[in-house]
Amino acid sequence: MGTYALDNRPTNVNELSKDLIVLHNILARKSTRWNALELKLFYAVISQIRNRDDKNVIRLKKADICDILEIDKTHSNNLRKQIVKMMQKSFVQFDGSSEEEWKDGFLVTHAASDRHTIEVGLNHTFIPLLVELERHFTSFYLDNIGHFKSKNSVILYQNLKSWFNRDYLVTHKKYSLLELKKMFEIGEKDYMVKRGKNKDRIVFDTFTFKARTLDVAVKEINADPIKAGMKIGAVETVKHRGFVWGYDIEFTLVDSQGRIWNPENRYKKEDPLPDIPTIDDYLK
Repeated sequence: MGTYALDNRPTNVNELSKDLIVLHNILARKSTRWNALELKLFYAVISQIRNRDDKNVIRLKKADICDILEIDKTHSNNLRKQIVKMMQKSFVQFDGSSEEEWKDGFLVTHAASDRHTIEVGLNHTFIPLLVELERHFTSFYLDNIGHFKSKNSVILYQNLKSWFNRDYLVTHKKYSLLELKKMFEIGEKDYMVKRGKNKDRIVFDTFTFKARTLDVAVKEINADPIKAGMKIGAVETVKHRGFVWGYDIEFTLVDSQGRIWNPENRYKKEDPLPDIPTIDDYLK
C-alpha cells in the first residue's frame, strides 16, 4: 500500500529540508547501522535522487548539509567524518525466496567534496528501490525527522509510515519483540538479566528494553506531531501465554494545521487536505 507525506514544510529552512524523500517500502523497513545523524544525511542525499547525473552521482550544497546536521561550517573535517561513516555503514542485505537467492551491497559507493559542494555516488544496483517505486513507497520530508535526536525515533517513524493505511482514520501495526529487536539493532546479550530466587534464570528485560527504545521514540515523535506529520496513540502490550509477545501501536498522520488524517476528506472539494504530495507528484 502507498503512504502519504503531509506538507509540514516551514518557510524558514533551507531547500533540502523542503524536499520530499521517497523510498521503497522494502528499504524503509530495512535495518541499518546508521545513527540519527547518518540517517538524516542519507535522506538528504536521496531527497535529490531526481537530480542525479547519468552516473548516479548527487551533488549537494555543503552549507545546506551543515545546517541539517548542525555541524559548524568552519569545521569541514567533521562533515567529512560523518559522510565517511554514512558511506561505510550503507551495507544492506536482501534475502530472496530461497537461501541461494540474495543481493548484498553498499547503497553509497563514494563521496567527494570541493569548497562549496558535496557529491555522493549511489549504487546503481539499488537505484530501483528509490526511483522505480510503483505503488509500494514511503515518503516524508527531511524536516519531518530533522528534529529527532534518537536513531530509534527515525527508524520507528519511517517504519510506521511504510505501513500507513490511508483507508482508515488510524492504523494499527503489531510488532513482535523479535521484529523490534532487529529494527533497533539489539544485540543477543543486550537487556539480558538474571532472575529467579537464586538468580539462575537469564531472561530478556522487556520493561527496560521498551523504556529505552520504543518509549523514547514514541515520546520524541509525539513531542511535535505537526512537525513530524504523525501522532502515535495507544501502545498496547500483546501477550501470549502470559509472556510479552510484542506491541500493538496505533498511529495516524497529521497535517500542517494539526488535523488528523480523515479518509473521507480526500473526496471533499470544500475541505481538502492541503498540498499532500503523492507518488504522481514526485514522478512528474
